[in-house]
This record gives sequence, structure tokens and C-alpha cells, in this order.
Amino acid sequence: MLGIDERSREVLSFIPGVTLNRVPWPQWVWHDALLKQAAEALAAYHLAVADFRPITVESRLGSDLLDDGEIVCHNDFAPYNCAFRNGQLTGVLDWDVVCAGRSAWDVAFFAWHWVPLHAPSPGLEWRTVPECPRRLCLAADTNGLDDTTQLVDLVIERIETSRRGILERSAQGDAAFMRLEEGGHAEEMRRTLEFIADIGPSLRAALRR
Repeated sequence: MLGIDERSREVLSFIPGVTLNRVPWPQWVWHDALLKQAAEALAAYHLAVADFRPITVESRLGSDLLDDGEIVCHNDFAPYNCAFRNGQLTGVLDWDVVCAGRSAWDVAFFAWHWVPLHAPSPGLEWRTVPECPRRLCLAADTNGLDDTTQLVDLVIERIETSRRGILERSAQGDAAFMRLEEGGHAEEMRRTLEFIADIGPSLRAALRR
């Protein structure tokens, strides 16, 4: 963002590349090299904002107080919020749900969507279950997590937070969240939680290496 013009509109720069608007996503989305590049980008962002200390963090989700040990998390760092060119990350989009949180909160969301740890669904046929622990370790190592013992539990908490948020805001009449619920996103998250419960032992064992 470059500022605000005389008509109170945001002035934005152009990011070259493509976005992922349709499923199935291309196979290059799941290459290890891109997973590593994206994890490095998230780690670099966390480092860049480490000393950014606003009193509150404002987003469309509301206002958060920034406590000690917390940063401004992107809170939605997924392939569908990125731009790519020739299979490489060129930019990160959609900063409208930033929140105050520990960096591991962003890493948990990242693992959910980039490993990925979704329940099997159309568009994710690339993935075999044995790949999940290895790619989860790659994401955790690249992000430089000092302690990975609670990462799987944090991923579960992060998914449940998103699921609960969709259902609650949809019930309140928020049109965007009503569309998400109608599109089956909350139900997909419920199935994902069941999937992670099934493969959780292999994920935790890999992280204890």
C-alpha cells in the first residue's frame, strides 16, 4: 500500500503473477521448494514486525491488544492469498484479518494450508498421508520454531478458531461469513479436524525427532 488518495481510496502497487482462483490447483503449488520459500517469507515477515508495537491491532475481525511476546500476525497466510510467477512466490495478499498473536499462531495456520493438513478433497489429490509429517517438519524447520512439541495441538486450535468464527459470524448475519458457511467451509474444517485426529500420532512422532 502506497497511501491514501484525495478520495480516501487506497493506492496500491501491482504484484506480477497469478493467483489461485480455481481448484484443482496446479501441481507446482505443492513442490517442496515453494513450501520452503513461503515458510521463509513468513519467517522474514515475523522478523520484520518483531519491533512493531502498536497498542492495538485493528482488522475487520475487530481490535486486539498486543501483549508481550506477541506480534501482528497475518492470520491468513495461505496459497489462496498469494501471488506466484513461474512457480515462485511473488507477493502475499489480503491483510484484512491481521491479529495480535505469537508467531507460532501464524505457523500453525501456515502448516494447515501449505503442508497441507486438509481433509482429502478435490484439488488436493497430490497428497499421500505419509507426505504430511515430512512436509510439516520442513515447514516447522524453515520457520525456525524452537519448540515444535505443541504444533499439532496449535494447528487443531487454529482450525477450530476459524470454524467457530465462521459459524458465529454467520449466525450474526455477516454476509461474508454466511457465504463461507454456505460454501461448506465450516464443514470442511470439521472433516479436517477428524483427519488430523487420525494422523496426529504420525505428525507428533515426526516433530519429536
